[in-house]
Amino acid sequence: MAREITPEGRAVGQKIWEAAHNKYATKGALAKAIGVTPQYLNAYLSGTNRPGIVFFRKLSEAGIDVSSIPGAEDLEPFIHPMAQIPGLSAALADAMDVMRRTPATLARAIGVDASDVESWIKGDGQPGYEALGKLFVLSATCAFQATAEHKRPRPSVATSKRERVA
Repeated sequence: MAREITPEGRAVGQKIWEAAHNKYATKGALAKAIGVTPQYLNAYLSGTNRPGIVFFRKLSEAGIDVSSIPGAEDLEPFIHPMAQIPGLSAALADAMDVMRRTPATLARAIGVDASDVESWIKGDGQPGYEALGKLFVLSATCAFQATAEHKRPRPSVATSKRERVA
């Protein structure tokens, strides 16, 4: 049984396309950017399907401002969960300092563009879930290495004297 297309559904689909049209000239380009088929995207644009958290998140990660799309406002904390973390950009800058990395070397380590890392630090953007996972693993690895180096036994005074005598 086919789903009914309601006027509200059409209005949501129109708002989705209005929000995405400036960045993506064609519906095919938008579908590719969010990782869906053109037919799947068309079901949302026509109003057949109603978007939820996953769809809004895909749009957001493709650089589309979803705030003007009806239904997104209630899902905002789930669409942009990191926006709820105060001081994210400062924490990222501190982590880079501790890890002794520049935006370019951090970007290479997690497989993104340096401009993305720089925008995260400025607070103009935020990493997607894949990049966030890689950042977490990288920072945990660096923290473990720093702890291991800190706990290495230091030579005692006696050992140092023996080495000097020899």
